[in-house]
Parts: sequence; structure tokens; C-alpha cells
Amino acid sequence: MAAAVASYLAGASCEEIKEGINIFSGVKHRLELVRDYKGIKYYNDSQSTSPDSLFKAIEAFPGPLIVIAGGFRKNPKKQDYEKILQSIKKSNIKKMLLIAETGGLIADILKNTKINFEYFKTLDAAVENAYKISGKGDVIVMSPGAESFGMFKDYRERGKRFCDLVKKLK
Repeated sequence: MAAAVASYLAGASCEEIKEGINIFSGVKHRLELVRDYKGIKYYNDSQSTSPDSLFKAIEAFPGPLIVIAGGFRKNPKKQDYEKILQSIKKSNIKKMLLIAETGGLIADILKNTKINFEYFKTLDAAVENAYKISGKGDVIVMSPGAESFGMFKDYRERGKRFCDLVKKLK
């Protein structure tokens, strides 16, 4: 919206702004549509390196939603992730697939709820499971809500791995 207003104030016509919006494909690793395969949409949100960005990703999709979350944080605190319950209540989460250190924290928060979740040792295993449990109309989003260190060099490497795994699905 800000870009559209700035463009208008700089002299762009409404038609030019509309055209620009229609051709903008988004930002890499930020709720990036990777693939629509068999009616299932896969989104890469690897740049989600904080609990708040994970909550926003959950709230961005009305569902049915399968979320791959978890990573590594310096001094992770359970209360940083407790807000996830509020985000989940506003969404239609089918299942949370959790990985890494913060995936364990999220699992602790979810264990006394009715929210379906499972912990995986690798991103590869989580993506494979997401594919197996998904159906037409589902959205699968990888939004870690934490840094990638330990499993990946950085969020770019993590996002590329997710994209590669999704593109190989058959």
C-alpha cells in the first residue's frame, strides 16, 4: 500500500500501479509461493526468524494449513512462543510439523492442547510428512520462527533446501 501511494504521489497512474502490483512476484524466502502441486500450495517463509514472524505467517492463511516450524535461537524462552496459541486459534491448522530446538519448545506448548503436531529430526522428513498428510486445497508453509544455525548456514540455505524438496515431490 505504501509503495502504491508513493508511486501515485510520484506521478504514476492508477493503471501503472495496478500493472506493477500484478507483476510483482513477492520477496524470496518471505511467504514465497514455491509450487502449486496437485492443488496443494507450498510456501517458503524461511526468513521467518522470530516467533512474531511465525505467528504472522499462521495468521496470513485461513487454512487448512500445515505449518513446518522450528529452528535455533540464542537463549530461547518458552514464553516467546506461547503467543502461538492465540495465532492458532485464529487459523485452521491441520497439523504443526516441528523441527530443531525451538520445535521442541513449541511441542511443549502444544502438548496440552487439541492441536495436532509431530516432531521431526530433519526438514526433509517434515516436508515428506507434510506431503503425505496434505490434500487438495491445503496450504503448507515452512515458517520456522527461529534462526537456522545448527541445521543450515543461514535462512537462505534453509529456504533453498525447502524449495528443492518441494520441487522434487512426485
